[in-house]
Amino acid sequence: ANYCTVQVVRFGKEPARHYGARCDKFERNSSSDTSWEDLAAFRRSLFFGPWEREALPSAGPVVGIPRNLFTYEMFPLFWKIFSSLGIRVLLSEPSNGEIVKNTYDTCRTTPCMPYKLISGTWMLFSFPLCLQEITLIILQIQEDSGTATIWAPPELP
Repeated sequence: ANYCTVQVVRFGKEPARHYGARCDKFERNSSSDTSWEDLAAFRRSLFFGPWEREALPSAGPVVGIPRNLFTYEMFPLFWKIFSSLGIRVLLSEPSNGEIVKNTYDTCRTTPCMPYKLISGTWMLFSFPLCLQEITLIILQIQEDSGTATIWAPPELP
């Protein structure tokens, strides 16, 4: 899930005001039913849980997939295809403060925040130890054309 830092301001008995959100979550007049959060966690455990527990081969090529946008629809398919070919799949961590910081440090355009997070996420895959094992990182999939944008790390000595 994608998280952002939100500040809550209260004035007396007035309803709380939220500042800093990058979505309209706090703009709506809705009740705070916590069961939805539980359903979201349940869905994530069903969707990502079985794949994260699978044993990865110790050698061979690795594909890095950021956990955002298309991943929440297509990850089981990607995992099955790549693992059937003997390719390890490395899934990024969910969005966090470090990814958001990387996003603001690297992304100078103004697309939506989930799209911006891709640029922050791939930087976490770019640490030297990770570069030695990742063969490709899938950055985005164009649903209308079926094409993929990928990033291949440079050859390391």
